[in-house]
Amino acid sequence: MSPDTLSTGMFWVGALFVLTPLVVGGTVIGIWWYQRKKAAPPADSPPPPPSTG
Repeated sequence: MSPDTLSTGMFWVGALFVLTPLVVGGTVIGIWWYQRKKAAPPADSPPPPPSTG
């Protein structure tokens, strides 16, 4: 294995170490945001009546 091949491999390993947590974290936050937005009531809906319990 030549030093050039080794340095290229090490570059990609380092890139994956940096990018993998960013991609995974972004995906988790995106899914959380999408589910939260989907569960929210529409902005123009009237508020629910007060409960007397």
